[in-house]
Amino acid sequence: MIHSVQHIELRALEKGYLQDIYVDEGQLVKEGQVLFQIRPTLYQAEVERAEAEAEFAMIEYRNTKALADSNVVSPNELAMSKAQYDKAKAELSVAQAHLGFAQIRAPFNGIIGRFHVRKGSLLDEGELLTELSDNSSMWVYFNVPEAEYLAYSQNSKAEEGMKVQLRMANNDVFDQDGEITAIESDFNNTTGNIAFRATFINPKGLLRHGQTGNILMESRLKDVLLIPQKATFEVLDHRYVYVIDKDSVLHTTRIGIGPELQHLFVVTEGLKKDDRILLEGLRKVKDKEKVDFEFVFADSVMTHLDLYADDRALITPAMFRNFIQRPVLAIVISILIVFMGMLAIKQLPTSQFPEIAPTTVNIFIAYPGASADVLTRSTLVQLETAINGVQGMRYIASDATSAGEATIRAIFEPGTDPNEAVVRVKTRGIR
Repeated sequence: MIHSVQHIELRALEKGYLQDIYVDEGQLVKEGQVLFQIRPTLYQAEVERAEAEAEFAMIEYRNTKALADSNVVSPNELAMSKAQYDKAKAELSVAQAHLGFAQIRAPFNGIIGRFHVRKGSLLDEGELLTELSDNSSMWVYFNVPEAEYLAYSQNSKAEEGMKVQLRMANNDVFDQDGEITAIESDFNNTTGNIAFRATFINPKGLLRHGQTGNILMESRLKDVLLIPQKATFEVLDHRYVYVIDKDSVLHTTRIGIGPELQHLFVVTEGLKKDDRILLEGLRKVKDKEKVDFEFVFADSVMTHLDLYADDRALITPAMFRNFIQRPVLAIVISILIVFMGMLAIKQLPTSQFPEIAPTTVNIFIAYPGASADVLTRSTLVQLETAINGVQGMRYIASDATSAGEATIRAIFEPGTDPNEAVVRVKTRGIR
C-alpha cells in the first residue's frame, strides 16, 4: 500500500453554517491558505463583547492604580482590579481563538481530497470536511518473509538503506528509486512476515495516497535452478511439474519453491538440472501418458518468456473489458449460453450422474406377544446368519421392539440393482 508522508483529515473546530469553500477537490494548496469559512457572525460578536469588557477592566485598573498611588485604596483592591483586567484579556483571547477557528487553513502544502460537505451545510464540531495529502514523498509498505528479513539485516547495505524500485499497477516501473527507511518491530504470527517501509521522492506527483504496487528488491541468486511459472501447476498448496523421461512418458513430480521472480520460480527440490519438463499443454495431458514433444533450449525459453504463471486462463482482462463496453453483446452471448444449456440437458444421459445413496433391502418381522430379547434370539440372529455373505452387501443392521416387531436392513454397494438385491436376500433367507 502506498501512503502520503502526511495524510490528514480536516475537520470543523466550531459549529455553524459553512459560508464559503475557497478551493476545489484535487487542488494543490499552500501552507496557511484559507480553505473553508464558517459563518463568523456569532464569534465576531463574542470578540466585540470581550474587547469591550477588556477595555472596561483596563479603565478600572488604571483608576484603581491611580488611587493606590495616592494611598486612597489598599494594595489588595489594586491586586483585585489587576486580576479582573487579566481575566478580561484572557476571555478576549479565547473569543479571538474561536473566531479564528471559523477559518480552516491548510497546515502544510498538499492536495485537497474529496469534499464531504457543501456550501451552506450546517456543521457540527469535529465534522469531517475533506482530506489533505502531502505527496512530495511517498511511503510504500510491503511485507517481507522472515528468511528475506534475516538476509537483508545481515547485508552490509542494510544500515545505509537498500535501494528498491516500485512497479506500479500498470506494470511500469516508477522512475524514482526508493530507499528502505523503516522496519516494523513485530512479525505477524499469522503470515510470518514483517512490514518494511520504503520512501520514494515524488517530484511529478504521479503517486497518490492509496495506490498499490509491488516492490522490486535486488536479490543475487547463485547456482539456482529456474523454471517458468507457466510450466507448473498447483494441487493442495503444492507445486508440480511434468517431467519427461527418456521414453517420452510424463511423470508428475512435486517440487519445492524458493524465491518467486517475475515469470519464474526458483526450484529448491524435486528437479535436477538435466530434467526435461513440459512447458505447454499441461491441461491436455495426464500422469504416465506418452507424448510427442518438441525440445526447446532453456536460453530460448527465458528470452521469449512474457507470460505469467496464470496466463492459461481462458478469459482474459481484455475480454472482460469488451463485455463491459458492449453490454448488448454480453446479453446476447448470455442468452445463447442458456439456450444451448437447455438443449444439452435433454441429451444428457442419466447414467452420467453417479449413484450416491446405497441400495437397501428392508426385511420386516412380526412376532405378536414376543419380547425384544425373545425376538432377537429366536428370529433375528438366524436370519442375519443366513443373509450374511450375500454378494455385494456391505453390512447388516437390525433392531427389535417390545411390541414383537423387528427390522433387518441389508445395505449393498451403490449402483447395485435393487431387484437383484432382493432376489439375493430372499434366496439366502429361505435357505
